[in-house]
Amino acid sequence: MYSGKARTDSRWELYAWFFMRFAGVFLLLAGALSMIYINIATKLNPGVQYRWVFFPVHSVGISNNRFVDLYGFLIVAIAGTHGMNGWREVMDEYTQTPGWRLFWRSLIFFLWAALLIMAFIISFGLF
Repeated sequence: MYSGKARTDSRWELYAWFFMRFAGVFLLLAGALSMIYINIATKLNPGVQYRWVFFPVHSVGISNNRFVDLYGFLIVAIAGTHGMNGWREVMDEYTQTPGWRLFWRSLIFFLWAALLIMAFIISFGLF
């Protein structure tokens, strides 16, 4: 299938492809390990446990631990990067003109940067 993309010799797409696979596996394993950890660390009902897996910083009240803060930031950063890279792939597949491609890539980059900045501020309680 022709996507309108110019062929490049860059390894960027290969690295992005590997990142998507590793990030997906990491997020699945991190979710499973989070469920095990929160079940061992606290005896909470399953609804609160599921909420902690996806939003580990502020759900349970154990955010005074810097490891938990860093873990929450890494989960959001990797999931956000995984999602933005997927959006970039879809956009590259369907956008034909270079001007629109530059616009969408710039928008995706700025949204990704804003996501990382907000995740850092929220995770480490800097607001």
